[in-house]
Amino acid sequence: MTTHLSARVIKEFVIQGGALDGSGDEAVSSYEGFFADEVHRGLYHFNGALALGDHGPHTNGNQFFIVQNTKAQADLLM
Repeated sequence: MTTHLSARVIKEFVIQGGALDGSGDEAVSSYEGFFADEVHRGLYHFNGALALGDHGPHTNGNQFFIVQNTKAQADLLM
């Protein structure tokens, strides 16, 4: 099995990673399936923030992203 750290980089937006197969589509979890969202009202999408990527509610797996936007937008704030 080949592992990759970064699957995709979108300038001034995100660095996405976590897909062990390098596709950017894979979503596996060490919890034998997806796990529930962990949302806290004090968390924000700011430059350098690390967050989990998902496919919808409670579909967290191994995907993650690093925010690369220096301008926090109100609609991106939790």
